[in-house]
Amino acid sequence: MGEDRLFTVDAATGRARPAGEPEAAAFEQRSVPPLAAKTDDGLRAWVEPVVDAPLAPPLLRVRAANGTSIACDAASCRGGAVGLWPNGAASFLFLRREGWARGEHALYAWRPGNDPAHPANP
Repeated sequence: MGEDRLFTVDAATGRARPAGEPEAAAFEQRSVPPLAAKTDDGLRAWVEPVVDAPLAPPLLRVRAANGTSIACDAASCRGGAVGLWPNGAASFLFLRREGWARGEHALYAWRPGNDPAHPANP
């Protein structure tokens, strides 16, 4: 894959140009850190964009200590995630926005490789 590049767009003309150093620095300062979590047994989870479909909702994925990668295929794992935490060994909790205009929050639990993501029990 190539290197990430930043561009600025002139709102009046619609023309794009590569971002200058000050613009790139301002963007980096505003960047939101990625959602990520790690369990005590070495599972790492994160939310990532779908590379071949840039308009698709981001996907929840994990990588085991041995390098195996698993994506969560449940609809609840696609888009809307606003929080991600380890939940004991080999399990994660994630908070996502959903409902009308994504105005509600729901907490889900996911044990990669064993269970589909499901609403967490209170």
